[in-house]
Amino acid sequence: MIFLSALGLVGGSSCAVFWILRGAPSRPIGALTCTAAACICCLLGFVAGQLRVDAIASGAADIPTGSRIVAVGTVTAWSRESDGSILICLSTPDGRLAVRTTGALNPAVGQALRAEGVVEGVPEWRADWFERRGIVKILIARKAAPTGGSRGSFVGLVDAVRSRSERSLSRGMAPAEAALAKGFVLGQDQEIPPVTEQEFRRSGLSHLLAVSGQNVVLLSILAWPFLALAGLRLRGRLFATAGLVCFYVLVTGAGPSIQRAGIMGTAGLAAGLAGRPSLRVHVLLLAAAATLLINPLSVSDPGWLLSFAATAGIMAWSKPLAGILGAKAGPEIAEIRSSAIEAAAVTIAATLATAPLAAAIFGTVSLTALPANLLALPAVAPAMWLGMLSAAAGQVSTAPAVPLNWLNSHCLGYIEQLAHSFGAPMWSMIEVGTSAPLLVVLFWAVIALAIRLVRSLVSRRGGLGLASHVSRYRVLAFSLAVCLLAAAGALEMLRGSGVDGDPQRLSLCALDVGQGDSILLDPPGPSAALVDTGPPGSDVASLLRSRGVGSLTSLILTHDQSDHAGDAAALIRSIPIRRLIYARLGPELPSLASASGVEPRRIAEGGEISVGGGLSLSVLWPPGTLLSDPGGDANDRALVLLARWRHFTALLTADAEAESVPVEPGPVDLLKVAHHGSEDSGLDGLLEHSVPKLALISVGEENSYGHPTAKTLSSLSDHQVPTLRTDRDGSVGASVGPGGWRGGPC
Repeated sequence: MIFLSALGLVGGSSCAVFWILRGAPSRPIGALTCTAAACICCLLGFVAGQLRVDAIASGAADIPTGSRIVAVGTVTAWSRESDGSILICLSTPDGRLAVRTTGALNPAVGQALRAEGVVEGVPEWRADWFERRGIVKILIARKAAPTGGSRGSFVGLVDAVRSRSERSLSRGMAPAEAALAKGFVLGQDQEIPPVTEQEFRRSGLSHLLAVSGQNVVLLSILAWPFLALAGLRLRGRLFATAGLVCFYVLVTGAGPSIQRAGIMGTAGLAAGLAGRPSLRVHVLLLAAAATLLINPLSVSDPGWLLSFAATAGIMAWSKPLAGILGAKAGPEIAEIRSSAIEAAAVTIAATLATAPLAAAIFGTVSLTALPANLLALPAVAPAMWLGMLSAAAGQVSTAPAVPLNWLNSHCLGYIEQLAHSFGAPMWSMIEVGTSAPLLVVLFWAVIALAIRLVRSLVSRRGGLGLASHVSRYRVLAFSLAVCLLAAAGALEMLRGSGVDGDPQRLSLCALDVGQGDSILLDPPGPSAALVDTGPPGSDVASLLRSRGVGSLTSLILTHDQSDHAGDAAALIRSIPIRRLIYARLGPELPSLASASGVEPRRIAEGGEISVGGGLSLSVLWPPGTLLSDPGGDANDRALVLLARWRHFTALLTADAEAESVPVEPGPVDLLKVAHHGSEDSGLDGLLEHSVPKLALISVGEENSYGHPTAKTLSSLSDHQVPTLRTDRDGSVGASVGPGGWRGGPC
């Protein structure tokens, strides 16, 4: 009902705001009429929303689970998953269906596809994503290949334009920059490497990889002089720009965010045609209502929510922020400087508006988003414009696109370097522990009060100091309100993160599971992760409960061998687990995880696992290309993880011996010795490079393999690394707190 309520309320609010801006009637009967009309609009919103939800649900292919079928249909969207598989949304004669497949398949939207496999239900952890797309079943495809067919009529024309744009954006650029160009202009991020996507996300630049209102604005600005050169008058240019925006929305896939931007841009142009360009709030609410009418479930889409928040923030705060920065300081400021200040104000407003919402949705806040976006600002518009010109030229010939792409590669390279510089450091993103909507509103109130306070402190001439009309008492009241709201929000956030009055501690414990590995990482708060489960019968669930751990954020299986993953099935059935993370496993455990409501996620070198409580794990090995090779030693493909919590680092090597696995983690505090302390000719080099202060060996008592070997123990001794062993010391590890860390039994 929340989706329908949102639709009704937005519709009613849009209607009410429209009347208010036109001039609220002064007579009581007029006000009563407005109220009744708004209520009717809300009721109509409920009805329309229910009809749309029913229509979306009725278009799903509801095929019995376990059926072996051959599906033939048209690709409507596709995305590359983190496990290397491809998830394709397929429109078939029986309804909409998702197809999951692997391999080098790279289908174009609009292409006909034939897939053969077994039908499964959608995983519970991702049900919302599928529900928004009207899909209830997934075809796990054993075979999938294009048939050579494609869509016809107008949508076929749109597909052809998109395909030519993709080819044009790939000419004359390195693959990395070409992938970014497709993300910037068309919103296609499938070819962008996961590491680059992660750096864009951590640096707060990920919005550049998705088409949004920014694209619509820049497209309109780009088209305007060309339409003027064509001799069109103002009204003709407005109509032509509106048509171009609508066509661009279709070419980019018409996702919820670009739908909102396109509808809002078109409505804004319509307001200009009607001579009412000032109805900005009404246009925003109208765009929200229209996109929710298309798909009411979009209200739960993070991209739509962030896009809406950014636009609202720009409308509310960009003008006062420009005043603070000096955009209204007087005629002595050059026009170009004034434009730069206004652009910076828009960037700051959008960043401030989306940060609290992003924290609530994703549980993280990028500390570098503001400086990264400000530094990227000079290159964003040129990159978009050059990409759009290249895509437009490609409709005729890709030859003119080469010089445009060459110029664009420098802009894209600059932005990519910014994303790396601001996204690579671990401190660039922090975790927050709450998703309460009221806290989001609280922080928005803090931001609004702070902007108003600072604006009051800045004179109209741009100098600092109290404006004549602002009293000390007003300034004091604003300051006190801002401080109280910020303190309340911070306390709530810290309480949710487990950062309250109790000392914060991270516990890293190699559990005594015999001849096997199982490492518990327990940071402050309710988050915890387990790396491997030990051999079958370890009853690791009981070991976790005895330590007060009743659920896991992540279960990470380094590789598919019984001494590391043997107790995984029993653990999944025993305690709540949010995610199962692995590099390569047989089909049984991921299937069991999906059936149990656990999100299965494949990962490879360059990936990152956010556990919670400030703890993160970086994947140093294996590379994705190695995982595609079906042969080889499983130990050499085991996940190697670098755990970071504050200033503490630990290298967890599973069974990946240094002689076979080339990792360079830098200095670490703790090393989990690979393969239970087996002989490793590369260990000396790793110890010299990583200089650990403590080593852990997870090994069974009196095992038949002779682990740990004398040579391994000698290498650790020669490098003066204290060593703890589970066969002699029981469960061992490190306890990390504000004052440092210590190793010992745990």
